[in-house]
Amino acid sequence: MLTDAAYQGRFADHLRSLGLPNQVVSRPSTQRGFVPVARRWVVERTFAWLACFRRLAVDYEYTPASHACWLLLANITMCLNRLP
Repeated sequence: MLTDAAYQGRFADHLRSLGLPNQVVSRPSTQRGFVPVARRWVVERTFAWLACFRRLAVDYEYTPASHACWLLLANITMCLNRLP
């Protein structure tokens, strides 16, 4: 899983407890200012696509399971829209 440098504390510990790999994607510490990071665009693009679905951006679900279902439906919708 690709994460930003901000997600290193409890979130990274939780991923490790689930047995999921965690790869921190951030700019090199030797460089200053804006530096394009190789795989970071994948994470940001995914969040931008999911923001197009109003239910995911505005409404809050009561259970994590229902939120996961809506995420799955959003991803299925995006995949079906890309079919020729």
